[in-house]
Amino acid sequence: MFFKTIKIKNLFSYKDVEFNLKKPSASNKNIVLIFGRNGFGKTSFLNSIKLLFHGPNDELLNEALPGRKLSIKSFTQGNLPDWYGILNQEARTSEEYKCYISIDWEDDDGNSVTASRVWRLDVDSGADLNGKLTVIIDTGIKRERLSEKQAQDYLESVLPMDFMPFFFFDGEKISFLAQSSERSREKQIEKLLGLHKFDLIIDTLKKIANEKKKHFTSDETRERFDQINLEITKTKRKQSDSKNKHAFLKHELEDLNNDLAKTKRDLETLTQTTSKNTTIDYSSKKETLVEKLQNANDTICQLMSELPLLTNRNLTERALTELTSITLSDNASQIDLLKELKEEIPSRVFVFSPHSEVPLTLDQKNFYNNKLERALNEKLEGFSELNKSLINIPQSIARITSTQLAIFLEDKHKRKQLTEALTTAHEAPIKIKEIENELVYNTTTQNPQAKDEKIKALHEKLSTLSREIGKKETELESFKTEYNSKALTDRINKLQKESDTLREEITFSDNAEKAWHKAKSLQRSFSNLKNQYKKEASTRLNDVINQKFQCIMTSHKQIAKIILKPENFTWELFDREGAIIGGASISSGMKQLIATSLVWTLQQLAGRNYPLVIDTPLARIDRGNQEALLKEYYPKASQQVIILPTDSELNLSKFNIIKDNIYKTITLKNTNGTNTELSYTSPFIEPEE
Repeated sequence: MFFKTIKIKNLFSYKDVEFNLKKPSASNKNIVLIFGRNGFGKTSFLNSIKLLFHGPNDELLNEALPGRKLSIKSFTQGNLPDWYGILNQEARTSEEYKCYISIDWEDDDGNSVTASRVWRLDVDSGADLNGKLTVIIDTGIKRERLSEKQAQDYLESVLPMDFMPFFFFDGEKISFLAQSSERSREKQIEKLLGLHKFDLIIDTLKKIANEKKKHFTSDETRERFDQINLEITKTKRKQSDSKNKHAFLKHELEDLNNDLAKTKRDLETLTQTTSKNTTIDYSSKKETLVEKLQNANDTICQLMSELPLLTNRNLTERALTELTSITLSDNASQIDLLKELKEEIPSRVFVFSPHSEVPLTLDQKNFYNNKLERALNEKLEGFSELNKSLINIPQSIARITSTQLAIFLEDKHKRKQLTEALTTAHEAPIKIKEIENELVYNTTTQNPQAKDEKIKALHEKLSTLSREIGKKETELESFKTEYNSKALTDRINKLQKESDTLREEITFSDNAEKAWHKAKSLQRSFSNLKNQYKKEASTRLNDVINQKFQCIMTSHKQIAKIILKPENFTWELFDREGAIIGGASISSGMKQLIATSLVWTLQQLAGRNYPLVIDTPLARIDRGNQEALLKEYYPKASQQVIILPTDSELNLSKFNIIKDNIYKTITLKNTNGTNTELSYTSPFIEPEE
């Protein structure tokens, strides 16, 4: 950023002026001198620039009247008799209520920017206390006029309010940086160094954590959820028990009804006349069934060994498939041959003639025998790997077995014979029992006294069964009513609905708690990361500030080292022995030099290319250190340094120190105290005695 022109109209001591701050092309000079005696408009110039960027801010409201903070209305319109407001007195007298500050500058990208803030302080028409802000950006290709909101956001991004005290300041007041340990100063330095971005993340995580914490459920809610679920379980169990009892009773009732029907049949049979022919017929049927049962058992015994194969056709077919694959496999034949060789070769080689001319010892025979066995075993293992099967038998046995299995699969007669025998063995005993019962009844009917007793017993049984059936039907209806109860179902549904609502709330709470823990964890991580960066920044600050301080401090070496604390950027001063120097023992001029060193350090490390505007730049500082500032600081501090000294601060000898760096000199004149005028000439400054 480089200021080209500054226009001020009806603002503070300025009626209507324009500061031309352009410098000649190809000039490497960076200093503008604006001379002025006390009350001629230097502070008005500085405050006008501050007003443009951020309006009536806290810094201006606090400094207007010592020891008192003005309201924005009092600051802009006045608080007589102590404060006249921002409107120029001559303008107020002539009823000119429009005042403004406008600055043209060139940004770092070479764009031309014009920013202005205008106030219309006519009370009758309603005052705009913050002023109407306008920003126009000219890129050379297009010219864009920002809305007022966009304009304020743009200026905040270009020059944040926290940066102003480090670039636009009064040299007499800068020593507050050497004394202040306020959190606001720490925040300003953090922002200059870019550490404020961590705070943005941390604050966002805090908000997220606080928001998530609002959704935590209470212990009472969780207890209520458990109680409801327990009640639902009990109610459903009661309903289920009733349903099970109903089903059990239903089966019991079916058995009783079957028994009742059978008793009725028995009674009906007894009351009918039974002939001897019927008894003979039942006896003949029984004999036939007994004979069939005996034949069936004999058949089953005969086929017992073949039973698994006849009754498991799928298993038999699968076994036959495996056996067939073995019989057809060349590997299987090889395996059989190798096994035969393994059995016969040792005896043929070592027992039967002919023998070698030199007889073998027993150890040699054992050695060669073992070697032959290992060779044959290796071959057998190789073939076995190639011939893996569910059935592992020799090929010859596989051939015989497959032939037998094929016979079983093709023998449909045996399978049919076995099926009929098994069916008869199952059904015949039941039919025989039924016939025996009929024979008992027939025998009883042929004895009148026994028949009457039997009929009487059956009538009593019918009566008992009827009473028991009636009782069971009543119980059955009772349990049916209980498990089908609408009130019970409605109760379960109501509890379930409440449970679902609480479950959703608790699930949401659990998720919120997980997010809360995550946000807190991230918050701690970013805080630790910020502290780490802050510590590293503090190390860099300490290196640079001590270099800068040694450049501008020439009178003595009382302060050997300045240490900035990483936790809050306050500092401690140390002498050459390493002892701490108390702040009360440091002069105001010394504090101004320390603060200047800090500002210089921050300007360098922040990498911000702003104009530097300094009112009363040399006050309270002795001559030797003034010369050091003029030689070392101002020519190097920024690409544009605007110094506003009084005629007592900057005499001819001091002027000569920086004259090679000055590209513009302006003298302020204000004879009546209400209208500052400009003269682009240097005042004549007598050399000091």
